Amino acid sequence: MVILGMGVRGTPRRLGLPNEDSAKVAYNLIDPDEYKFSSIAIVGGGNAGLEAAQYLSKTKLKNKIHLIVRGNPDDAFSKANEQNQNLVLELINQKKVEVHYKSAIKIIDKETITISKGDGEVILENDYIFVFAGAEVPFKFLMSLGIEIDKAHGEKRKKGA
Repeated sequence: MVILGMGVRGTPRRLGLPNEDSAKVAYNLIDPDEYKFSSIAIVGGGNAGLEAAQYLSKTKLKNKIHLIVRGNPDDAFSKANEQNQNLVLELINQKKVEVHYKSAIKIIDKETITISKGDGEVILENDYIFVFAGAEVPFKFLMSLGIEIDKAHGEKRKKGA
């Protein structure tokens, strides 16, 4: 038996849009201080997205932050921990972060993005996009090699199983 501990990172899930390969789109945030006086869209309401919103909305950076989430106000941040939820809700109340519920990026252009929001579309000025929409773990590749995948997610195993 071989146990392969791959973690949950995998390959970042892409949006599948034209222009997604442009330099303005990233899947991680290394140094928030590199982004100043910018209009930034963050896709994702989990911990990574909420933490990016916190870092990039610092007053000294003078950024305009748009948080784009699929969920509605009741469950948009349900995958994030309580501390991140509370911190971002405070930033929303302070108008440092503008959240777009039930939305997704539809078009990426050089200076704007178009998001579908409810039954309409909104065009936003945009310099950068950070996508935190989960990851694709290479299960298909491993299964093509004949490897049986057991997705235990840390659950205890019975002896002999």
